[in-house]
Amino acid sequence: MAVEFWDYQTTFGSILKNPSLKRIAVEILADRGQKLTADTFYALTIGSQGEAEAEAVQSMVERKWLQRNRPYYNIYPGIIPVLTRLKLSIDSGCIKVPLPVLNLRFPKRNALNFTYKEQHYEVRTIMMVSTGPNGSVRTEDDGLSIWIDFGESVVDTPTLTYRNFHLTTGVKLEDSLRALPMMPSALIGVQPPQSFMLDCVRLCCTICLLGNDLDIIEPDVLRDDLEAWERTHDQKYVEKAHRRHKVGWNVGKHIEVSPHYRGPCPAALYWTGPGRTVPLIRFRAGCIVHRKKIEELPHGELGPEE
Repeated sequence: MAVEFWDYQTTFGSILKNPSLKRIAVEILADRGQKLTADTFYALTIGSQGEAEAEAVQSMVERKWLQRNRPYYNIYPGIIPVLTRLKLSIDSGCIKVPLPVLNLRFPKRNALNFTYKEQHYEVRTIMMVSTGPNGSVRTEDDGLSIWIDFGESVVDTPTLTYRNFHLTTGVKLEDSLRALPMMPSALIGVQPPQSFMLDCVRLCCTICLLGNDLDIIEPDVLRDDLEAWERTHDQKYVEKAHRRHKVGWNVGKHIEVSPHYRGPCPAALYWTGPGRTVPLIRFRAGCIVHRKKIEELPHGELGPEE
């Protein structure tokens, strides 16, 4: 059975679906001699807010994502439990965002969920953005911002919950998470439990540690080319998909059963590269039940626990 994934709903897409809001946007832009497009809409939104405001930052993130042809990862259900077990004691400087902006799409009815005031919520998408030291989306590689959609909305527009943190060599991830204060907006609306938020952070950071591991992450090609791609893995099918503006990858597609552990110490740290300065996390042999492909999945910690 095919897995059905949630799609990220942009603010611009929400405006187009709401006749009243669309009419207002058209009228405002018409007064400026402009037509309603994604670029003019986001320029208007960003210009009407301070650049540090959450709405403006979200607009910058979405515009950046659209300009890069909406890159995404489909996160298959069988791999979600493993991706959420990363130790927060890892060195945050080891986390490298695979793309400047990347949307993680989750299956409908997945294990990453919570209940708030008797209402069920599950993660739908997470936008990962490489950020500057102040959370800006204009400077690359200094930090990570994650924008989580778990189904909360206002006027049919998704309301995202976000976390920003630095990626600094020598600083543990848990310390990076504590370094930036909670924004006042976090206290408004649905309050996801801390355990849910940390699982989202763990999953995103593990995705970053995976890099381009072809055993776990594979290109998502056009439907008509899927059989040929599975048979040949010819890169031309990936290039064709990208030309058609389908820029995506599947994570854990061939893991039918969620792996589990036989022992209390499932991961080991190996130092590799010149001078043994590059950390690589690998599962110990015999610790995983089901699916040999998961044996190389980064997981665990980068040193002894405090």
